[in-house]
Amino acid sequence: PEIDIMEANDHAFQSTPHSCDSPMNGHYNQCDRVGCSQNTRNIVGSYGPGGEYRIDTTQPFEVRTEFLKDDGMLTGMRTILVQRGRRVVLSHLTCDVAYLAKLTDALSDGMSLRITYWGQSATTMAWLDSPPCHREACMGPHAGEAIISNITVSDLEDVSPASGHRSDAGSQDGSMDASAGEEPEKHRWVSDPWAPWQCHHYVGNQQETGWCSRVGFEGGFEYKFTGGEGSLCGPCWCCKRKAKLAGSGVHATQAPSWSTPAPTWNTPAPAWSPPTTTQAVATEAPSLMKGEIKIGGVESAYLAGTGGDVDGDTMTIHHNAGFTIFTDKEKTWEPENIEEFKLLGKIISYRVDLSKVGCACNLAFYLI
Repeated sequence: PEIDIMEANDHAFQSTPHSCDSPMNGHYNQCDRVGCSQNTRNIVGSYGPGGEYRIDTTQPFEVRTEFLKDDGMLTGMRTILVQRGRRVVLSHLTCDVAYLAKLTDALSDGMSLRITYWGQSATTMAWLDSPPCHREACMGPHAGEAIISNITVSDLEDVSPASGHRSDAGSQDGSMDASAGEEPEKHRWVSDPWAPWQCHHYVGNQQETGWCSRVGFEGGFEYKFTGGEGSLCGPCWCCKRKAKLAGSGVHATQAPSWSTPAPTWNTPAPAWSPPTTTQAVATEAPSLMKGEIKIGGVESAYLAGTGGDVDGDTMTIHHNAGFTIFTDKEKTWEPENIEEFKLLGKIISYRVDLSKVGCACNLAFYLI
């Protein structure tokens, strides 16, 4: 199993649980590579660089992921982004409870924490951030350093996803929930996969302001900026098709509204590359141990990997980095020495600065 708590850059933030069938002889053979994802790009005005967004990615923000349980089983997963009293909630209410339940044993027994920073071309990374991103590649000034600090594990009182969601949607701190029924009508349009794409002809200053790459859904239509690469509507760069309301039986967050498939159709995310934890660390060497990292709620933790540094509770992460958390810097590089995060009924939270992590880049914080 894998739980992508964060796959993000300064324009999009995605969170995805991936379940597996029961293991055979200690190995997982059938896993869902697509997962049950939610992405901020489906919530208009929620996330991006600038003060007009609820989460302004030019500034650091907090990430809090809760693993809800009931009677010893995982019943929900909720990721909350917080900045200056404003929130965006990825509640995963569209994920089937039976699907999430398959992650119970892994979360209860313990999963390893991986932190990676990678990225490629705009086309390859479209699954994460297009729109709003279009032609940028993850290189040069678009691939600056990221900072993660104050990682903390804490207890969470048992609560059902439904009751927790109602509380979030109605809170007074201005939360914006990806599945909230209280959203304005224009935020509840969803894709109609049977509707044909057609050219959109710009009105006023739409072209100059990059309107097509930002709007998503408006006035009963879904819009997609293709940047001229593999256009869905012939020669046009801005395409549109008729949408439908979430009330018609489809949630906007149930599946990505864009035509680009999940990343596994082209280049798998590195998190899926190693088939087992053993193989994931077998090629690393003891010299890659960076030092102790202070994690709240964890007795001792040591950061190992390449592409960054640690100072107290703060990690600085560079492009093409990869890190794992170990229990002791003196122990050998074996799977049993990797820190096990037992997060069923728990919260894992941290502070992240993505201001220099641009389009087509992916800072990933995930459990395997």
